Amino acid sequence: MGVCLFDNVSSDYFQTRFGIDPETAGIIIGIPSLIVIFLTPLFGVLIDNVGGKTVFMIAASYLLLVAYGFLDFLPPKKGCYDGVYGMVLIGISTSIFSTALYPCLSYVVNKDHLSTAYGLFMSVSNFALAVGPPFVGMIQDSSVKDSFFWVLSAQSLK
Repeated sequence: MGVCLFDNVSSDYFQTRFGIDPETAGIIIGIPSLIVIFLTPLFGVLIDNVGGKTVFMIAASYLLLVAYGFLDFLPPKKGCYDGVYGMVLIGISTSIFSTALYPCLSYVVNKDHLSTAYGLFMSVSNFALAVGPPFVGMIQDSSVKDSFFWVLSAQSLK
């Protein structure tokens, strides 16, 4: 959820913090999605061969924490593209986490109810995405702008 909530405000973040034009900011915020497209199948093969889904999920959560910390502590500089590194880390983390998480449902749910479990999983995820943006707006409107990254960082350790 933290990644999707950041997607809602990331263009504004890059434009405001680094003075990047909207078109370039749009390209930068697409980086995690491109990484997910290409790395998820590779991480799938790796996790299938190595195992340890839980370890991969924990590692991905910490990698996401590092990515948000990196984005939060970057000094604001006009025309700086250092935020790209944080977006790359977000893409890698998302690839690893989603590849390891979805197959784990079959461990905790009877196979006769697996489709229902996936449906509920997606419903809960989308519910969080539906109610999350107003909270993001409240945080952005507050005087402590950096608190948003702390919320995302805490959420990445779920």
